[in-house]
Amino acid sequence: MSSAAHAVIVEILEAHPEALSYLLELQGNAPEGALIPTTGTRTKTFVLERRVDRAYLIGSRTSPIGFILTEVQLDIDEDKPFAWPLYLELGRSRYRCEGALVVLTTSEAVRRWIERAIEPATGICGTSRMLKPTVIALDKIDPSLLLSPDRPYLAPLAIAGHANAKQVAETAVDLSLDCLPKPLAVEQLDGILGMVNDALRAHLERRIMEHREYRSEFFRNIFKKGQAEGKVEGKAEGILAFLAAREIPVSDAIRARILNCTDESTLDIWIRRAAVAPTAAAVVRTREPKSPPSGRPRRRPRNA
Repeated sequence: MSSAAHAVIVEILEAHPEALSYLLELQGNAPEGALIPTTGTRTKTFVLERRVDRAYLIGSRTSPIGFILTEVQLDIDEDKPFAWPLYLELGRSRYRCEGALVVLTTSEAVRRWIERAIEPATGICGTSRMLKPTVIALDKIDPSLLLSPDRPYLAPLAIAGHANAKQVAETAVDLSLDCLPKPLAVEQLDGILGMVNDALRAHLERRIMEHREYRSEFFRNIFKKGQAEGKVEGKAEGILAFLAAREIPVSDAIRARILNCTDESTLDIWIRRAAVAPTAAAVVRTREPKSPPSGRPRRRPRNA
């Protein structure tokens, strides 16, 4: 879940700087001006290259009154005690103003690590340096504050903080369908589905299929075509029709796989995925086989 959630959160911060302003406002640290995204997320110094997830200027591009560097930190990373202070000092040198480091988290373990590894003062020979980031705990924010029709783009943040909460996920799906243009809704739904467990994902896929936005006359006809008389060929054609309606290309190999599938339960899963999946390959994906347990290798049975 971590990699999917990280990508989704970073995309929200990129598309909606106001999302970060809102999160900071919730904990009493609202910036003094509008946040202006900057492309300066990568900095080279000596032979090192450092990248921050997102960077913003406060006020204006030419004469900023401050800057904010944002990191989405979902796991412990022992490189960050060295990288984060460098980010801030390079920002101060580049923009000639003070800055903030804002870290978005979803677990208490990561926040304890920040307190233990980042915040204590360090230094030698009488020199002391201290960094205390502004930490946002998405899992501690009341989901209702992130599930508002006025800010539907915040819904994935509620999922990131409460990934297995069924009611939160259902509300996030409904907001995406009700309040976003269809192309944006599909993209956001894909991000939401990527952050939940398999059981909740299957439930949400069924909910999406039953939503009125996906039961228009055109889509309903496709759906009925796939369900008519329980014919597997009708369901397979319905999947292809869904993908065609969403202008998603289908390779000959995947088309053949769909048309040749005779298992109705598999086709039912693919029908639900066809409404939200970003690619045809994602529709027919299969779960990766589990790796054998670590430890001593299994012995091959001896021939009798």
